[in-house]
Amino acid sequence: MNVTARDMRVCQKQILHWFFCFPCPRLACLRTTKSSIFRTWVLDQTREHCTTRNQSQKYIVNKNNKEIGKALTQDLLDKYGQVSFKYPNAELTICSLLDMGFIEEQVVNLFERTSNWDALLAADGLSNISLLITLDLNPVTIIHLLEKCPELLCIKGNLLEKRINGLRKLGLVQGSLHHVVAHCPQVLLIKSKQLENFVHFLRHQCQFTLQQVREILHSSPSIVLQEKANVEYTFQYAYFRMGIQQADIVKTKLFRLTFEEIRCRHIFLERLGLYETPDKKGQTHIVNPKVKDFLGVSEQMFLNKVAKVPVEEFRVFKKLLSREIEEKENEDLSSEEENDESEDDE
Repeated sequence: MNVTARDMRVCQKQILHWFFCFPCPRLACLRTTKSSIFRTWVLDQTREHCTTRNQSQKYIVNKNNKEIGKALTQDLLDKYGQVSFKYPNAELTICSLLDMGFIEEQVVNLFERTSNWDALLAADGLSNISLLITLDLNPVTIIHLLEKCPELLCIKGNLLEKRINGLRKLGLVQGSLHHVVAHCPQVLLIKSKQLENFVHFLRHQCQFTLQQVREILHSSPSIVLQEKANVEYTFQYAYFRMGIQQADIVKTKLFRLTFEEIRCRHIFLERLGLYETPDKKGQTHIVNPKVKDFLGVSEQMFLNKVAKVPVEEFRVFKKLLSREIEEKENEDLSSEEENDESEDDE
């Protein structure tokens, strides 16, 4: 039985009717994602419905993928010295990857870069890859992410879906969510409760608004992997020591820099007489450079446009500052030990 264009249109209308008349929590996210994803999903369901009307025509749409998958499976098993009974579902997984939009070269690339075939060929592994596709991540990006963060394949059950939905609840829409996951896939390894606690910390300890928290997560997603104490220390240094307000911290994308980089640039400008900590009223005796001009730029641009000194001079300063801070920390440690000893003598 051939599938005609008319059959496809009729089935699409029927599926749309079922989708909106009978709510399904697992598919609710499709209503909030890009329309292209929804259209793709409808088309896939239509093809499946049309091709399963007659059992003998079940694989009419994916016939080529099935043949390619069979040959590709044998090539991979032979190449890596694996035996078919060890991975009985390898062919089904490879055919599914081809159906998702991976080409032969990308499938081979995925297996070559994945050390844990057990996780890749497991049901959760395939399900997690399909979830990444719903984020508008293409096969090349997904291969890169799984090489960078293979733990994504091992997340059990519907945990990955819950974590993605948790990010959506924070207001990270499809484009932002795509950006966050593409730049820091480890964010999906963070438990939902842990993420909620981190957001609560940013809002209440650091006094960022919810919109500012969204912008921080978008520009610096790796911040959620850091210890709260380190993030708080960086924030307090910028807020109290440098006099930078929350809005400028967000605008500057401050958390992209390490604490050492922030402190080094700040003290360097101070000693050049180019920066002064504002008083309680926010006033200074000199005109400070804009924060984004010396913290939101590369080191080369910082030296050329703001500090206006040679690179070598800044390198020497960093070494001297590092030694100075180390000596001060040793002095403080010695002082604390002496105080402890005197208290014991008393």
